[in-house]
Amino acid sequence: MWQRPVLALGNFDGLHRGHAAIINRVRGRANERGVLPIALTFDPHPPRVIRPDKAPELLMTATQKFEALIAAGIGGIAVVRFTEEMSRWAPERFVINTLVEWLKVSEVWVGANFLFGHERAGNFSLLRELGARYGFRAEKIEPVRYKDFVVSSTRIRRLVAEGSVDEAGALLGHVWPIWHGFRGGKGGATLTGAMFVLQPLSGLAAAGVALLLAKLCGYMSVGSLAYGIILFAGAWLGHEDIPVLGFSGLAAFFLFFTHRSNLKRLLNGTEARMGDPI
Repeated sequence: MWQRPVLALGNFDGLHRGHAAIINRVRGRANERGVLPIALTFDPHPPRVIRPDKAPELLMTATQKFEALIAAGIGGIAVVRFTEEMSRWAPERFVINTLVEWLKVSEVWVGANFLFGHERAGNFSLLRELGARYGFRAEKIEPVRYKDFVVSSTRIRRLVAEGSVDEAGALLGHVWPIWHGFRGGKGGATLTGAMFVLQPLSGLAAAGVALLLAKLCGYMSVGSLAYGIILFAGAWLGHEDIPVLGFSGLAAFFLFFTHRSNLKRLLNGTEARMGDPI
């Protein structure tokens, strides 16, 4: 087992700029101590156990998240199997069982709004108090802002749901495909998600690709196809970095084209999530 590691603790859905700040600090502290930087996360996502009817759509699958954490420089990942029984643990029990007896951490870093334990009764102040009692240091990273926004997975999910892919990509801070799901059918097909956060692919280009996709699946008229081409071409030609945008757009279009059979089924009212990152 790891020897007194420095731990990043959280859900890390999307691995956005705020998560990156925690991981960078954990890596730095682990290097100073000469120990391993590790991350602890939960599977399934706790809201899916506690309130499944209100659980949010996730930005990443578990596999995507683990791969992204390793790519960010995390040396080991501890996965807690979240259950109904665990959801009833008091904050102190979680700390003793997980951080002290299992992982034997030397430091724990969390986001400023991290909550834990039964009914989310534990906050950072309690974590720091328990750390002093059980022999580890607890620290937090203040909320990370991008322009006028506090970066959070909740905000990014909302932006994706609204189709604001530029803003979502900016808050993520990295390139990542997101499948948010399709709903609709012939005669009144609507695209409610299925956006790519592929910076610097603009919203116009994404809309153009989506319309081209719909035409491939047989749900759009020739006029809509032409409109999609205009949107995509206009976004491409109007972008200051044409080569990069062109590459991103063509990559998205190619992926959509190769999956058009599955997407046709999605438009008929089912949902899917991409399993692996590009």
